[in-house]
Amino acid sequence: MLFQLDGYKALNPERKALAPILEKLSADLRKVGHVTDSTVQQMSPLDRTALSRELRRILTSMQSVHDALAHELRFLNQINVNRFRQ
Repeated sequence: MLFQLDGYKALNPERKALAPILEKLSADLRKVGHVTDSTVQQMSPLDRTALSRELRRILTSMQSVHDALAHELRFLNQINVNRFRQ
C-alpha cells in the first residue's frame, strides 16, 4: 500500500448498498409513525410488545447503517480527496 486511506472499506465493491436499506427503514418508520403515547396506552400488551420489537429492530438496523456510513465519510475527507487529485 502506497499510503494509508481512511475509510478504505468504502472502496470495497462488495459492500452492501445502503440506499435500499434506508428506504426500507423509512417505510417501516412510516408504518409506526401514527403511534402516540395515548395510542400505546390503549394497545394490548401483546401489541405493545410487537411495537417495541419492531422499533428495536429499526433502531438496530439504523445503527448498523450509521456505522457503515462512518467509513464512507472518513473516506471522503479532504486529505483523501486531495490524494486522488494528484
